[in-house]
Amino acid sequence: MESQELRIFREVARAGSISKAAGQLGYVQSNVTARIKKLEEELNAVLVIRHSKGVTLTAEGERLLIASEDILDRIDRAAAQIRDRKTFRIGAAVDIQTAAVADRISGTASGNESLCGHGQSGSSGPISGLQKG
Repeated sequence: MESQELRIFREVARAGSISKAAGQLGYVQSNVTARIKKLEEELNAVLVIRHSKGVTLTAEGERLLIASEDILDRIDRAAAQIRDRKTFRIGAAVDIQTAAVADRISGTASGNESLCGHGQSGSSGPISGLQKG
């Protein structure tokens, strides 16, 4: 089961129709139908009842919808935290007190989870004491 399949399933459940969900997602209807069928086969359960006016979730479909909304919310929050992380780089000549610079950067970065600090002095590699992010 992949997150994109859960997103498709969630949209079908919200729209109450495979064709409406396909249009909202920018997919062809056959693709959405195939992804729903794949989920049903993988879970060995009927998730939606198809009828002339759209679809209705089964009890199993309702359970999957609740779980998928939680899963997708967690995925989206984790992705946002990673995307929103700030990265900065500071270069220093070898003759500057690089340890003092590293301590200052580490202190700043460690107090803020959204910051990721990198430092390098000359060609000797990363300044010791910095976290790799």
